Amino acid sequence: MSKKGFVQSFIVLTSVQIIFILFLMLLQIKIAKEDLKLQLLSIVLYSAINIINQSVFLIISKKELT
Repeated sequence: MSKKGFVQSFIVLTSVQIIFILFLMLLQIKIAKEDLKLQLLSIVLYSAINIINQSVFLIISKKELT
């Protein structure tokens, strides 16, 4: 993968993560006073997406280095 492709994949992953964070923020605002279980679910979802994005980025960067 070229450096340009590496940068593009980083931008895409970051954009996806930002969009997901904004979605979760809107969800948090909607359920702020309603249900603790939904708040915990959104935190778990955010954590899972964050871990997936970081894992994909590490895989891409490892391929870039080799």
